Amino acid sequence: MRYLLLFLFCSASFALEVRVKNADGVPRIHIDDIPVRPRFFYGMPSSRKRNIKAGETQIEVDYTAVRDFNDRFTLQFRVGRRSSSKMAFDDISLVDTATGEAIIGKVDFEGGEQDFTSVFRFWPTLKDAPYATLGVVDGVGSNGSKGLLQTLQVPEKGRLGHDFHFYTAPKIIKLVKGRKYKLSFWVKSDVDTWVWLRPFKQPKPGEIYMKPISDGHYESQLKLAAQSDTSFVTFPCPFPWPEDENIDWYEVDSIIDYILGVTPSAKLVPRLDVSPPPWWLKENPDELMGWAQPEKHRRQHVSVSSEKWLREARKRLADFIERLEAKYPDNIAGYHLNTGEWFYPGANTQDFHGFSPCEQAAFKRWIAKKYGSDKALQEAWNQDNVTLDTVSVPSAERREQAPRIGCLLNPAASQDVIDFNFFMQDAMVDGVLSLLRVIRETTGGKKLSLVFYGYVLELSSLPRMQSSSGHMAMRKMLDSPYVDIICSPISYIDRALGEASHSMTCSESVLLAGKLWLFEDDTSIHFSVEARTLPGGASRTNSLWETRQVLLRNSAHARLRNYADWYMDIVPGGWFDDPGIWSDLKVLGRIDPVRPYSGEIASLADERSNMYSLYGNGLTSPLISQGRRAYPRSGTTFGQYYLDDFVAGKVPGKVVVFQNTWALDNKSTTQYRPKPQGTIRHLVLLPWNDRPGRENCRCRQRNRPDRLRTGADERDRSLVGSKGHTRWPGAGIA
Repeated sequence: MRYLLLFLFCSASFALEVRVKNADGVPRIHIDDIPVRPRFFYGMPSSRKRNIKAGETQIEVDYTAVRDFNDRFTLQFRVGRRSSSKMAFDDISLVDTATGEAIIGKVDFEGGEQDFTSVFRFWPTLKDAPYATLGVVDGVGSNGSKGLLQTLQVPEKGRLGHDFHFYTAPKIIKLVKGRKYKLSFWVKSDVDTWVWLRPFKQPKPGEIYMKPISDGHYESQLKLAAQSDTSFVTFPCPFPWPEDENIDWYEVDSIIDYILGVTPSAKLVPRLDVSPPPWWLKENPDELMGWAQPEKHRRQHVSVSSEKWLREARKRLADFIERLEAKYPDNIAGYHLNTGEWFYPGANTQDFHGFSPCEQAAFKRWIAKKYGSDKALQEAWNQDNVTLDTVSVPSAERREQAPRIGCLLNPAASQDVIDFNFFMQDAMVDGVLSLLRVIRETTGGKKLSLVFYGYVLELSSLPRMQSSSGHMAMRKMLDSPYVDIICSPISYIDRALGEASHSMTCSESVLLAGKLWLFEDDTSIHFSVEARTLPGGASRTNSLWETRQVLLRNSAHARLRNYADWYMDIVPGGWFDDPGIWSDLKVLGRIDPVRPYSGEIASLADERSNMYSLYGNGLTSPLISQGRRAYPRSGTTFGQYYLDDFVAGKVPGKVVVFQNTWALDNKSTTQYRPKPQGTIRHLVLLPWNDRPGRENCRCRQRNRPDRLRTGADERDRSLVGSKGHTRWPGAGIA
């Protein structure tokens, strides 16, 4: 055994190298120093929805076991929710075609409610889903027999609440890898609709949902991707974190082996959630996020400030990587750290956190590093009694009611809140980078490291404070040697047919830093279920033609601006199993050579300035998030940059648009109107950006070389509503 492990690790040392390197002035993925198209496919074993016509239909679906399985299994039956419906089900069975053994059923409901309760469950309760009914009824089944009748009453306006559905009670079943299993049932509907069948292994706490059987669409998509210049396959991968040290690698190996069985040459990028499991959270209450109103948060989350979690996660991540590098040296291309896209939980609901012991301690360390002495801290905060030993996280009330001018926090009276805003960004990025460093070092610098981060343009629409996201320290990410690819979904603003496709970040700055930006194309296409709850569900396409137009637009955008991108079968439901969808990629593949991109318009955003806003989305949303709509309709090209690249003299463009430069340091102010270099630039200053350089109101730090300058004037209340919320002044620029 010792010699086998030695052989495996020696083999790994000769494994392929996959890194982002510069080629012709553009960051590109290189496999063994050869540049390749940065195209990915994301998916996992699938089960596509089945369209149902009004009337009677006999449904039969052939599944294949993707691995040997002897565990708890459940099968969900979900139906269309766009219109009210009455649907009857009967004669439900899942049969092993090799042996004839009934894995489920045959359930004909002739035994009444007992037949249902012995096999099925439903969720949510009928009390929580007053729009639904479910029960065994005489005469609604096949040939006038008993059947299971489900009704949904969709209101004329509004939407249903929970996704009501019934499912088989989880039970242990045995499946054999490669064997066929046939699901069949009779259904009758009063309207055209669909049934979505979702077979799952019932996950243990902390595990991800995995399908042990597939209807063939996943396998077909893998083959179509391989035939369409898509070298990389990414997939949600289990991340073992057992309570003891006996790690079971079967779940990890089985999904990788299955993919390679379909496409042996695929380059794999497992997508990992390194959150600790529930047992760890229970044992380590001081390492969790501490909320101002903990009763609102039934689900517990580890804090990114937890040194204990980061230490253990780094060790387990290194073990994970070492094993995959040893076993799959010629197929593993890199590792993608997901973990909730590195948002602070509660970012969208804008709840206040930071009150657990590990968070308080981390903030105290951050303050000590920044100020170094009690005197400096007291001067900055205008608080004579605060010390490095007594400093604490500002209370929820303090953070909500901090003195401000319009939407801008007043540094003379709110520096403690401003500091905490910056701390949240540093805590997030420093923790993430410590994990990404493990990828770089454990692979010997030979594999890609990918991470979600930097949604500055998207998250400027958050209602109270953009700082709650943790996504406003992108410069640290761009300067890090441990990062290759940074990614996000395509913006959920302006992505429908006939609209544009936007980046969530200042993507040209990402490429200037030598990193690659990755477009996650999670478009809800015509094969998807009609659910606005899915990402981009509100802009779902309705036909193959519409799908091809939208995907072609998105892919062309990525190709021309030198992004990486992936098609994402997010559910998964076999969304991209159509040759017509993939054929357009072959056409785009003819766009050569790759060349650096820059636009005639340079749009600038400043993540630092977002740390000074409170209740400012009435301004920041139209300026930054919604304001992106104007650029692709301008009739010319555009690029999106961070302000610090402009300050450094790296930003081209005939027109420069300053979106939120209202909190500048002296260096930024000096460069705000740079001397023309060859061509004259036109500077477009959006509201509140026409007056940078004003000193902080009543700030004591007059002699500090790094003192902040803002566009705020406490005498100007023109953008302040009656309740202190910032108002959008209307169309136009200042």
